[in-house]
Amino acid sequence: MEDSTPFNNTGFIDEKQSSVGNTDNDDTNLLVLFMSHKNKGIRMKITYVDATHIKITEVKNQEGARFIFPGQEPTDWSIDIPQDIILTKQ
Repeated sequence: MEDSTPFNNTGFIDEKQSSVGNTDNDDTNLLVLFMSHKNKGIRMKITYVDATHIKITEVKNQEGARFIFPGQEPTDWSIDIPQDIILTKQ
């Protein structure tokens, strides 16, 4: 597990934080998290179930333009982070 607490006063551009997230305005039990995975941006949705459980409900690549420069390998867009699982605090 990574602890980025010592970097809480740094900006995202400093690359000291591992993720950025916010709650959905319509559902405060839903966290929308943006993070880097395999050098690409992904979006995760995490739902609060109860005091000891959260559920990863969606993991997908960020939308947007994709560029492959000459001589560069195509990006592997697969995601290894599971979805539709419940995590339990112990």
